[in-house]
Amino acid sequence: MNYQSLWQVGQHKDLSKWIALLSRFNNGKPISKEIINKIEDFFDYYWTHNRLAALSSEKDKRFMSELPYSVKGQIFLNYLFKDFLKTYEEYFKT
Repeated sequence: MNYQSLWQVGQHKDLSKWIALLSRFNNGKPISKEIINKIEDFFDYYWTHNRLAALSSEKDKRFMSELPYSVKGQIFLNYLFKDFLKTYEEYFKT
């Protein structure tokens, strides 16, 4: 949990810098608070629900690449995307 909190703080810091950079391309006029809130809400949701966050670093990718193909499949099918695939399957049954 601590690691996740630190990771998200880093992401927010980078996002704040990016939003400030956008203002430079708007003749220095700040972006409206409403748009900033929408951008932040979107990325908060994305970071919270990003199923591939566990594969974001080079070290994570290395671990994944060294696993047997069958284990990789189990990770994707039975852990990362299990609920999504179940919903998709149920959708097409009807």
